[in-house]
Amino acid sequence: MAIASFRKTAPATTAAPTGVVAAAAAAVPSPEQPAPAGAVAAPASSAMEAYTPSSPITRRPAGPATDDVVGDVDFSDIRLPRLNLVQRTGELPDKFDFGSIVLNKEAVLPQPVRFIALNMKKQWQEKTEYGSGESGQVFNSREEVIAAGGTFGFKDGQFSELAHVHLLVEKPEGFETDPANAGVVDLFMYEIGGAVWAPAVISVGRSAYTSMAKALLTARQFTLRDGLWRGLWELSAAVQKGAKGSWVTPTPKFIGKLDEELSALTSRIRKGE
Repeated sequence: MAIASFRKTAPATTAAPTGVVAAAAAAVPSPEQPAPAGAVAAPASSAMEAYTPSSPITRRPAGPATDDVVGDVDFSDIRLPRLNLVQRTGELPDKFDFGSIVLNKEAVLPQPVRFIALNMKKQWQEKTEYGSGESGQVFNSREEVIAAGGTFGFKDGQFSELAHVHLLVEKPEGFETDPANAGVVDLFMYEIGGAVWAPAVISVGRSAYTSMAKALLTARQFTLRDGLWRGLWELSAAVQKGAKGSWVTPTPKFIGKLDEELSALTSRIRKGE
């Protein structure tokens, strides 16, 4: 699969300068911000609502030099839209159906959702009681977990893998005609192959790490060994059942590789160029 055209569109209104949003797609999540607990990408705490990526470089401007934003601004000032799966617990079930994929806690994206993974960061998160709404401690490496006296596994108090994936998600056909989506339409700003895409971040732990992060990492090792940003995917929510009830996990399906011209452009987006 090759998609051959690319341009950045100018949304009618923009919550942040375009260069800032593009640069944020290249940022790595901050270890100080707790990641969501559970096998879902939906944050359960108010701390996650304030999630902001941080720059892999200590400090640099978040976008091109302009005169409309001045001061000491960097990636820590940027908050990317979140992609969430609606579970049985948390605040999202009050507004959306179980198993829905929601952008920025505002709009449902019809499944499957097409996406391009720009980059990923792996961490280790402490397991908390399912449905408690609490987020456990997060560390960047196994060594940090061991140094803190932690152990690995899936019991409460133990640590397991967590990944933050930065994406471009495709705008569904006719999406802008639904008044319910008005709050997120302007997030879609990159035109690729005749479709328009928005930057987003999804965090996956436990069974969601297995279903999504491992699929991306496996592709990165083989099919996409030259870079995650070269691949086109579709994302669906799959229902899982266990002793404590049912939940959904993000399940990606690989569609194909982008052509060289487009891959170079998606690489520029992930680096904030």
